[in-house]
Amino acid sequence: MILSKKYNPAKGVLVQVISFVMMTLMLYAGTVKLLNVPLFEEQMSKSPLIPEILIPYIGYLLPLAEILIALLIIIKRTTRMGLLLSFIVMLMFTFYLIFLSSLFENVPCSCGGILGRMSYTVHIIFNISFTILAWMGFSLYEDLG
Repeated sequence: MILSKKYNPAKGVLVQVISFVMMTLMLYAGTVKLLNVPLFEEQMSKSPLIPEILIPYIGYLLPLAEILIALLIIIKRTTRMGLLLSFIVMLMFTFYLIFLSSLFENVPCSCGGILGRMSYTVHIIFNISFTILAWMGFSLYEDLG
């Protein structure tokens, strides 16, 4: 006898909530950066980890990628991919912040908006939390069958 996976409504609601939260975060982060690309580029230029030659490209590509990830999360057939990409982006941002804060002093965060006003410790905890949340959404989405 083959047992089929049964749909779990609680998991479905949890995935929807996580998807909404991750979509909101990606859309907010991307929009804030895109609305003031010169400021975003100026802040990135103060980072010793980002090569100067890449800053003009990152200045537009990163916020557009964040907005694209938000759109992928919104579209039902690409939600899972959007959650995976949000996990990867959050993981990269988290490692970037950890390296930046542990190797250098007084480097401003280029996240923009309210996120840029957090201390590095709070920002790293925030990022770790959202990285875990994105992974949970991706994993639970897969389990929904």
